Amino acid sequence: MGRKCKGKKQNAVSKALKFMSWGSKNRQATRSTAISRINERLPNELLVYIFTTAISSLLPKEHRSFLALVCSVCGHWRDVAIEASELWTTIYIHSPGHISSAELFLERSRAQLLDVDIQVYLGLWSWSWNPPVTSIAQRGLRVMGLTSDHLWRTRTLSLGLNDAEDAEKLSAWYRPLSALHLVSLSIYIKQDSRSAIILLDSICSIRSSGSEGSPSNTIPISSLTRLELAFVRPEHEDIRRIFACCPSLETLILPKLCHIPGGIRHGKNKSIVTAPSSLRSLAVHIDFTHEFEYFFAARSFDGYCVFPALRFPNLEYLEVLGDHSSSKVDLRGHFEDLPKLKILRLQQCSVSPADAQFFCSLKLLNRLELVDNLEDAAWSDGRSRNASFPFPHLTSILISEKRRGSYNMSQWARLAQLAVNDCGCTQFSIEVTTQLYGTMAQYFGPQDEHIRVEVNDHSSGLL
Repeated sequence: MGRKCKGKKQNAVSKALKFMSWGSKNRQATRSTAISRINERLPNELLVYIFTTAISSLLPKEHRSFLALVCSVCGHWRDVAIEASELWTTIYIHSPGHISSAELFLERSRAQLLDVDIQVYLGLWSWSWNPPVTSIAQRGLRVMGLTSDHLWRTRTLSLGLNDAEDAEKLSAWYRPLSALHLVSLSIYIKQDSRSAIILLDSICSIRSSGSEGSPSNTIPISSLTRLELAFVRPEHEDIRRIFACCPSLETLILPKLCHIPGGIRHGKNKSIVTAPSSLRSLAVHIDFTHEFEYFFAARSFDGYCVFPALRFPNLEYLEVLGDHSSSKVDLRGHFEDLPKLKILRLQQCSVSPADAQFFCSLKLLNRLELVDNLEDAAWSDGRSRNASFPFPHLTSILISEKRRGSYNMSQWARLAQLAVNDCGCTQFSIEVTTQLYGTMAQYFGPQDEHIRVEVNDHSSGLL
């Protein structure tokens, strides 16, 4: 009897496997037939148009995987994509093995504008494949020469460098050239923050020869609208140079903004530096060293942040990232006079009733985003039901928390009710992650028809 049951089970498994195999083959045949029909009905020019439209909506770093996907569908799509020069615009060099492919990309791209993403970490290259030192240097110079030859048609440029020596070499390559079409620039230098400013100046300035007996002129390029500088410790004059290099800047991103020598008391007395009127978005990672500002100041040690001396007259979006949820970033001390700010995002940093004066100064703020700081975020001390409402024009709040736990959402529900009942908000939106939805929704009933609770699980950071 046992053998019969076992035999029946084996037959059932065998039939199931055959069915799955048949289903897989059937799906492949259906897919192949569908692709064949597409190829029969769509001319190559229309296929190229579809590919180009799709790739234009992606970030430069996503172009490579998209092209690989297109080329894997069928031989015809691969041939069409290879011959379409407008698709081959992303130069991606993160290891020595990418250099030959990049050269092919440059050959295919012809006169197209380029998106260039390179990392010249010579030390890491030597660990990964252990070549002679001369070979490492030669490959590094090859990358620098390869990209500098095409700087004039570069649209977005992302540079990852190891130290000041690499930055100085690249600055020398780029200094005589002009990046007339550059729109977005990202610079990551792991071990030397000052070199980023020098490299920025080399890339973003047009140098024209003066007349006989007169010095050459340096003119900043006006095309750059997005700038990202990581691991920088900018001094007062550095910020002035950044704004001078980028007069049309719209977005500034500063990951790992570090505390610098100089003295906070002296920093506050520095002359005011005003950002370009075009600047609308600022994202800054204020690391743990900023928490020691007042510790240093009280003991006459040096150390200050340049931000109290900066003014952003037209800033509409501010994102502040800390190191952990309890990080104290002193919003009022770092950011003064933001008359046009509409969206404030606070991630991995504390929010306390002490920030109320800063919030009240944001006359146009209509959206507050709190990310990964729910344990250390509070807009009131909770002891008084008559606490003043610090957000006069708030209509939307995002609360995102990746750590699972039980959180008290009552203060944020009350925030929405005050906005509607006391400030005349006609439609208040609360966006929360899935795990918080049930907890938040329970605070509202039919009487809260002007408050909407929604799920939003998409939250990254630094724009």
